[in-house]
Amino acid sequence: MNPVNPSALVDVFVLRSLASSEADGQDVQNSQPFECCLELHGVLRQCSYLAADGRRVLCHYRAPDAESLRTALRAAHIEYDVVWTAQLKDAPGAADSTDNYTLATTLLSES
Repeated sequence: MNPVNPSALVDVFVLRSLASSEADGQDVQNSQPFECCLELHGVLRQCSYLAADGRRVLCHYRAPDAESLRTALRAAHIEYDVVWTAQLKDAPGAADSTDNYTLATTLLSES
């Protein structure tokens, strides 16, 4: 694949439910095959958020489109609940707030 043009990428999110073995850390897989799939499809990893119960993870990527991420996930045999594109929005006052509710206000809007 050609080098990724960051200005041509969109924000894509994936929500995954983790199996008990994944959540407990008993089934730690080598992420190298997935990293290769991401690179092949022009997807850049941004960050991940693990739920407090360890049973779900929300991951943020930059990709040409949502289907590029879905294809990479399928190629790496990674199950997921949902994939969607979004626009990141600033929440007024969130950067200066220590209030968790304000920080959790709508930062994403489905597109």
